Amino acid sequence: MTSITFYERADGEIIGFKSKGHSGYAARGNDIVCASVSILLINTVNAIDELTSDKVNANVNERRATIDFEIDGKPSSEAQVLLKALKLGATKIAEEYPGNVSIQIREV
Repeated sequence: MTSITFYERADGEIIGFKSKGHSGYAARGNDIVCASVSILLINTVNAIDELTSDKVNANVNERRATIDFEIDGKPSSEAQVLLKALKLGATKIAEEYPGNVSIQIREV
């Protein structure tokens, strides 16, 4: 199962996330759920890194299937839109494939 934990402040501002695990929907190379989640996650990391001025900490470990991502300081409005879009997309996938993707919120 892929587990995604969003780091949110009390006001709803998202400052990062941690993703771990493979979805287990299908065999490697044919897993549309894992591919979908991976695209959302990696695109969000790349977009925030390249399209905003936010300073980020990102650690990607392909072997362990983990991504740990956090924005240093106050996130820009652009980063918030990207992170909220990620949360929306990941939540929709989790609703369609509840045995393969889970979403948690950790207040920070």
